[in-house]
Amino acid sequence: MADLAADAAQSYNPSASSLLDKLPGKRVDAYIREVTSRGMPQQGMQTGGYTQAHTHLSHIPLFPLYSEEQRKTMVEKWGDSSNLRDFGKQDLGMKEKLTFKAMDHMGGGGQGIGTLSAMKWMGRTVVGLEVMAANMAVEQIQIVVFTRWVVPVRQGVPWFVDVLENRYADPNSKRAKMAKVSGNALLLKPGVGTNDKVTFKLLGMEAKGLKSQKTWSKKRGIESSCDEIVLVAGGVDVDVPLEMGARIQRACSVLEGRETQKRFEDQWMVPLLR
Repeated sequence: MADLAADAAQSYNPSASSLLDKLPGKRVDAYIREVTSRGMPQQGMQTGGYTQAHTHLSHIPLFPLYSEEQRKTMVEKWGDSSNLRDFGKQDLGMKEKLTFKAMDHMGGGGQGIGTLSAMKWMGRTVVGLEVMAANMAVEQIQIVVFTRWVVPVRQGVPWFVDVLENRYADPNSKRAKMAKVSGNALLLKPGVGTNDKVTFKLLGMEAKGLKSQKTWSKKRGIESSCDEIVLVAGGVDVDVPLEMGARIQRACSVLEGRETQKRFEDQWMVPLLR
């Protein structure tokens, strides 16, 4: 309440044309203008590649971390708020002025101003929340990580297990701390060259009974990065640690992360060596 009173006092102006500036909403206006004026955050640059021990496989494509659909969605979401940067500075139209003047007169003074204050404050709050939601949706606060794991074999050709992760860039942020409920995600898809069902151990969990190109996912309670996978069943007599063949990553927004997960699960096919 003290903040609201301070806002109102600091923004006081007897001019009728600046009536909106008298209301306790200058901070909301400032937030809206600051967010929309700085522009949509740029997509993060991709880093990484094949490991030195597996550069001979570098001709085999990795899962693309970018897509045209991501870009379109980002632009569309940001466009919803980009035209609101002057909100809070617009003068009242003549019709609105006459209406509130009549309300003020009939109410004995002050009623019109109170009604106007409430309506303008509500409008500011709604727009502010819309801008905040758009900003949160496009802000580059996550990291999407794709890792190609290689299952070594004694005879024949190796095969791949592709893993996609979404992590928060700042593990100490409030949003990252909510990862126990939702947020971080882990998706695994094997490219088995046979009809065998396979099972893997990773991060204290088991991805059981997977066929080739079938996705296993875990989207709750993931707090650590996946840096080790072991094949425990599926044509092997002993546990087989997988080798990291490649790893790429980039910063992304929540919108991009969701699209990447969907594309990995529904469209991506793990390459099969012959």
